[in-house]
Amino acid sequence: MESVLAFPKRDAVPVRLENVYAAAEYVYRVQPEAVALWLPPCDADAIQALTLLCGLPLERPPRLFVVAAQRPRFLLPGRVEECLLAPVSEAVIAARIASSWRADPLPSGNTADRQCSELLLRLGVSPYLQGFDLLRIAALQLCAAPCPTSVQIMQDLYPRVAEEAGVSVSVAEHAMRAAIETAWLRADLKTLDAFFGYTTKVSKPTPSNSAFLYALADRIRLRLSDRTDAIAREIRRIER
Repeated sequence: MESVLAFPKRDAVPVRLENVYAAAEYVYRVQPEAVALWLPPCDADAIQALTLLCGLPLERPPRLFVVAAQRPRFLLPGRVEECLLAPVSEAVIAARIASSWRADPLPSGNTADRQCSELLLRLGVSPYLQGFDLLRIAALQLCAAPCPTSVQIMQDLYPRVAEEAGVSVSVAEHAMRAAIETAWLRADLKTLDAFFGYTTKVSKPTPSNSAFLYALADRIRLRLSDRTDAIAREIRRIER
């Protein structure tokens, strides 16, 4: 079983992370809604892992669940919602997390959401268009992926976006295309040039959906890079 399971948002596919340091960086960058941590058998290692995840300076900390072979002999931090005894399946963990959401819903929106919306508006995508929300969903899906370049736009991303938005794949694709074309007509050329570089020449057509989405997701990651660098430095300090 993986050491950490992160739930980016409700009803989303959980992300598996191989160790607590990778999880801390992911949590700091993406700010998922819930995290399940398999506690190491050594108490000292378990306390260090909990201290790292509970000490992240986040605007909206995720719900934290821990899984352990036996009840910990030390006091769990107040941030821990529940301790589940192993062995326990992912389905059971997901059900307990879903139950906690129903009991006490979390507010929507996080840093990545705001960054994405701000960039779309700056690029001239009209917020009243259906494609605005679809582009935002798609870009955030790419940002949450451990390796965005491994995500296939047609085979993986479009079906996920369509399912989350409650539309067909073809509707999702065409709505995003229409929104991008609108942005290309409305946005300032200097803004587009700074965002896409040479692709904004007058003789060039609008970028493809995939090119736009990868560029948007990459820019969001860059905007959050200062936060990611900060947690990476903290992780290196703790490892020493």
